Amino acid sequence: MKNPVRGHMFLGIIGVGRMGAAIVAGLVKKKIFSPEEIVICDQDLLRAKSLSTRFPVKSAGNLSELVALSDAVVLAVKPQDKESVVTPIKSSLTNKLLISILAGVPTSYFEDKLGKVPVVRVMPNLGIKVGAGMSFYAPGRFARTTDLKLVSRIFGSLGEIAEIQEDKMDIITGLSGSGPAYFFLLMEILAEYAQKNGISKEISVRLAKQTARAAAFLVEEESPSSLRAAVTSKGGTTESALKVLEEKQVREIFTRAFDAALKRAQELSGKT
Repeated sequence: MKNPVRGHMFLGIIGVGRMGAAIVAGLVKKKIFSPEEIVICDQDLLRAKSLSTRFPVKSAGNLSELVALSDAVVLAVKPQDKESVVTPIKSSLTNKLLISILAGVPTSYFEDKLGKVPVVRVMPNLGIKVGAGMSFYAPGRFARTTDLKLVSRIFGSLGEIAEIQEDKMDIITGLSGSGPAYFFLLMEILAEYAQKNGISKEISVRLAKQTARAAAFLVEEESPSSLRAAVTSKGGTTESALKVLEEKQVREIFTRAFDAALKRAQELSGKT
């Protein structure tokens, strides 16, 4: 995939908010791309300048310049900003891969706007920031084998990656894309309860973090259900706690939450 003239593969990233910046940081730290091979552009000039200070990446003055300098482009703006970004790059994307991480925006949208441009849609989650992401991708009609290899190279270096049918992307968005927040909420609740019962804030936060970390490591070796059963001693504290959760229909509550996330993802996709 290296440019035969320049001898390098140059990756452009449009939008360096939380996810865009995480991609830059991950790729540079993992040495998948050198900073000199990454070009960024963001409407927030201070944000772009801050990132290019942390990592000496190239900062393009505008979108056309970014595309001209890049062999592949990652689109990491907000879904509602897609129109203002796609229009300026329409004439310069010929034969260049467009990787979109925009929630709810199908590959067909870009193909309708840009023509026969290879597009791959990716739904990563925030775990990519620490090399522990879960990313799912779906190729558009004109995506080539080499394009999919590049996507796997980029996001596979930032965690795990899997191909999925695009019509399943909305549920992936609600579960995997939003998923870290569900675990963060439980950690918040654990820490808050500890503090209310006289544990210092520092220790409470450490308690929540380490408990979550241990659970994540443990499920690498055994299934969640068997681990839960192993921890739940008859007549013990865990059994008492889980009994309350089941009585309050915690599974139903989470299912309703997932349904709400799916519905919103479908709204963003224009399916409802």
